[in-house]
Amino acid sequence: MDHRTNVLAVARGRIVMGLAMSLVPGVMLRVLFGRNASTKTARVLARMFGAREIVLGIGTVTSVKERTQDAEWVSACAVADAVDGLVMALSPGVPRRSRPAALVGGIAALLGMQAARAFADERAAAKTEAALVDATVGR
Repeated sequence: MDHRTNVLAVARGRIVMGLAMSLVPGVMLRVLFGRNASTKTARVLARMFGAREIVLGIGTVTSVKERTQDAEWVSACAVADAVDGLVMALSPGVPRRSRPAALVGGIAALLGMQAARAFADERAAAKTEAALVDATVGR
């Protein structure tokens, strides 16, 4: 699979996760952090997180499909994933069952930055090629 296909799959998963966090935050919090995690305040934060995931997911799908600002959207997602992973790994009191999410965040961040770099390189190569064509044709 190429970077675009992988990024689109992850972005669509991000949208689904965001919708779940927004619509049923209590269920999602219990799944991620255990039965005592679903407080009123935690549900508010889960909805905020869900909205962020929906926006990042839709922006990424749109930019990757249109091949505009794809590197920027994918790198923004990678930064969000890295921060999420670090917070999950380093926050005291996070249950053991939640620790794998830190690893997932870290891996997603690394793969996202790799894809963003590939998209930026692809864009640079296309600009170089267009400049060569313009120089050859004499524009």
